[in-house]
Amino acid sequence: MRQVPSLEPPGEGWEFHGQSNYDPCADLSYALVWVTGSTHPLKQNQLIPFHRGEYLGVGLLEPQSMYVADADADSVRTRVIDFEAMERDEAPSAAAELYRSDLIFRWNGERVETAGKIPRQPVAGSILY
Repeated sequence: MRQVPSLEPPGEGWEFHGQSNYDPCADLSYALVWVTGSTHPLKQNQLIPFHRGEYLGVGLLEPQSMYVADADADSVRTRVIDFEAMERDEAPSAAAELYRSDLIFRWNGERVETAGKIPRQPVAGSILY
């Protein structure tokens, strides 16, 4: 059975606040979990995808600052904030929407693939599972 990976540094963990469209009959459904113990001003989280109720692993290689904009039976549309770019630009948290990009997780008939820019990850449009 796959499990949500542990976080570094020690002392951080995962927390679920009820944001999910889990459906054991859908090709793609999700749950969103948040990093606990983080001192970063933009709370980081991780999308947890499911295919017909089966946990597929984490949605991204690293936690991001994201929210789900929309979801249906085979795709989840998220908005991701590139907080590292914000820090480089010394932008305030209030400017977060200026650093937002759309990221779509889609079931392609065999696995989940992404479309869009993923901060701190080398390739978008990749097949994840």
